[in-house]
Amino acid sequence: MTESTSLDEQIGEIFTALRAQVFNYLLSVFGDPNEAEDVTQDAFLQLYRTRLKGQEIQNPRFWIFRMAHNLAVNRGRRAQFVSTLPMETWDQLKKPYPTRPESGTAHS
Repeated sequence: MTESTSLDEQIGEIFTALRAQVFNYLLSVFGDPNEAEDVTQDAFLQLYRTRLKGQEIQNPRFWIFRMAHNLAVNRGRRAQFVSTLPMETWDQLKKPYPTRPESGTAHS
């Protein structure tokens, strides 16, 4: 890529070259094409944001696969945390948050 190539063009070239590979990797991780597509998009969005900040990336292929992997691990951790919450916790979360009693009311 030349210096005169715009950031959008650079990211577009990387996306075109690597999108299918990243998607297939994530599909093997999740087994769900929707999850794989979401994380693929997130990884390329992170690449764009990183480059927008002016940070150079020496090896875009390595970087995007590392980002995709990290995002997949984070998503897996969140899903595991959510799925392991006991039903009682979910029931508590649905209840309205108690408000403080009005000042001047009697307390027993």
